[in-house]
Amino acid sequence: MLTKTLLRALASGVVLTLAACGGGGGDSATTGTISVAITDTPADEGIAVANIQFSGIQVQTAGGELHTFEYDPPRNIDLAALQDGISEDLLRDTALPAGQYTWIRLLVNAEENVADSYVLFESGEEYPLHIPSSDMSGLKLVRPFNLPVNSEADFIIDWDLAMAINCPPGQVEGDIPLCFLHPALRILDRAEAGGIWGTVDEALVYIDETDAERCAPDGGNRAYLFEKPADAATLVDDIDPLADDGRAQVLATAEVRYDLVDLKYRFKFGFVAPGDYTVAFSCSAIADDPGVDDYPDVQGSLFDFEAEMDLTVVDATRTDVDL
Repeated sequence: MLTKTLLRALASGVVLTLAACGGGGGDSATTGTISVAITDTPADEGIAVANIQFSGIQVQTAGGELHTFEYDPPRNIDLAALQDGISEDLLRDTALPAGQYTWIRLLVNAEENVADSYVLFESGEEYPLHIPSSDMSGLKLVRPFNLPVNSEADFIIDWDLAMAINCPPGQVEGDIPLCFLHPALRILDRAEAGGIWGTVDEALVYIDETDAERCAPDGGNRAYLFEKPADAATLVDDIDPLADDGRAQVLATAEVRYDLVDLKYRFKFGFVAPGDYTVAFSCSAIADDPGVDDYPDVQGSLFDFEAEMDLTVVDATRTDVDL
């Protein structure tokens, strides 16, 4: 297994090359530039390192031409270190022909039983991460955009670890637990993205075992973000694989942490597109299994929400919310 020091060295010394099926450079009179960065919404699942190995990135034109940018060597990026608004560039000011584009795809190495991408838990356990073949198409982010001559497209991709990494109990390959990496991805225009900064009343959070009657044992204080439907209440939901259960899909989650400066419980969604949203808080997020429907009215489930609030995010502004 590569050490963290070596991983940093590889990442800092990476060389960006252009595949033969794409193009780069070109006459500035006919090109614009694209920048793409990656970030992570904070996870509180005991993850110390979430190393994702990127082999490149692809950008598709509306006319069908595919531009592929490969990393030589592949880049190892610890998503667990990219929290609270921190991001790392995948492309920076890279030339592309001006015109219409339809999608961006991340090229990730995450084979079963291969330590290319891996998760290291705070307990010291380290397992390879595997993207099931059925999920590979989810690494293509459909985000049509226009790139005029001498202009810039600047995107940030949020990969939510709490939703993405799942190690189902009892699933092993040999004696190694299977840990899956799912495409829990959002792509945003950085120029438009705002942010949500929130506080949670101390009476609602899980502090210790005295709260176990109300919260799940071991707690898990986490905020959930949902897109609010027009003229209707948001039917909040857990993280689950059901897309057609009539309830809102979780857009992102954020750990609620105690701030030693102002002595408040705080959370932050660093990059959020303009629009109407609902933020909900759970003190039992530890019981939210991403592979199982835990809410609502699920017998035996310890997961529940303690509070929720609607809000609106305006272009490139910070929105504050108190739960």
